[in-house]
Amino acid sequence: MRTIIIDDEPKAALMLQIELKKLFSEIDIIGNFQQPDLGIQAIDEQKPDLVFLDIEMPKKSGFDVLKSCKFKKMQVIFATAYSEYALQAIKANALDYILKPIDNDELESAVKKAKQKIEEQNFNQFQFLIDKLENDEKDFIKIPSGDQILFFQAEEIIYCKAESNYTLIFTTNKKILVSKTLKYMEELLPKNDFIRIHQSFIINKNHIRAYSRLDGGYVTLSNGDTARVAKNKKNLVL
Repeated sequence: MRTIIIDDEPKAALMLQIELKKLFSEIDIIGNFQQPDLGIQAIDEQKPDLVFLDIEMPKKSGFDVLKSCKFKKMQVIFATAYSEYALQAIKANALDYILKPIDNDELESAVKKAKQKIEEQNFNQFQFLIDKLENDEKDFIKIPSGDQILFFQAEEIIYCKAESNYTLIFTTNKKILVSKTLKYMEELLPKNDFIRIHQSFIINKNHIRAYSRLDGGYVTLSNGDTARVAKNKKNLVL
């Protein structure tokens, strides 16, 4: 795995590099940078598989680094001494998060997860992280789909329905098919408005108009459509 380290503390970056080489023969450190801008340039030019990234750095935070990169297909592991960032990183669905001083067991676990994601070619968590962070900063929902970026107000979306690896979004005035899975949409949509009620449905709770116990349970939404409620989601809906 071609790996880049970005950390403004030279000693911490060197120690991480030493431990990675000791634990993983398959890791190739292709860059170790203390300046975020140099790290960004290296990511775009060398297109690594994996990046270890500090969060609290001068001029640019780790999140700023991610937003600035044009190359968006690497896996990301945060390594930082600032535990208050853990919750934000986890909510944004970062690949993994390890605190300094780095514990070798945690490091090994994080790298194994990264390796598995790379081998499985799972959905790009780095791009998801950016999407989530940017959505959190705005009063609209931004959904990438193909070569487009779609913008919605939360109240516009009535519900989402799974269509294989795609999602149908039903809004107050149209229906849109986007190239994102329902799992992706579940993580992206604000939890205070949207709930996953079934493996095939996410609904905007503000658009619920009725709940029926017939046929195993379903809700009727503001546009007249119905959505099935899974047994284990009944109490959540009620």
